Amino acid sequence: MSLRCDSFSLCVPALTLVTLFLAAPGNATNAHDLSGSYSVINRTEAGSQLRVQMHVRLVNHSVERISVLKITFLGSLPPTKPQGGAISIALEPHRASKLTQELTITRQEYELWQKGARPRLVLEIRRSDGTRRTDAIELYRSLGGEEK
Repeated sequence: MSLRCDSFSLCVPALTLVTLFLAAPGNATNAHDLSGSYSVINRTEAGSQLRVQMHVRLVNHSVERISVLKITFLGSLPPTKPQGGAISIALEPHRASKLTQELTITRQEYELWQKGARPRLVLEIRRSDGTRRTDAIELYRSLGGEEK
């Protein structure tokens, strides 16, 4: 079977439909199961550094339970010094979990957050079938969060 397009007006819609079908999210094999948001609840200045206490809300969008085994925060400015460690959080399907974290970041990093840059997390997770993997997510700033 061959498809011939004798006119431009017939070919463009056909190619558009094929492109949309191939790019549809439902066909993705590595869709993110996790998302997150943050709000800064306290900050303390220490020279060029800031000690930031923040609430983090992680959301499991999948249909299975996900266990978070380790959280690492990454800065967006080089050199990034990962911060975090082992943790035990069970994220039920289609549910959220909240935690409080403390970080030491540069004043410049914090200013980038204020301008819309998003903190990044690397999560070591275990799925309900026992498989482990590492996911990286960017946190959105909570709209209702109290920034201090």
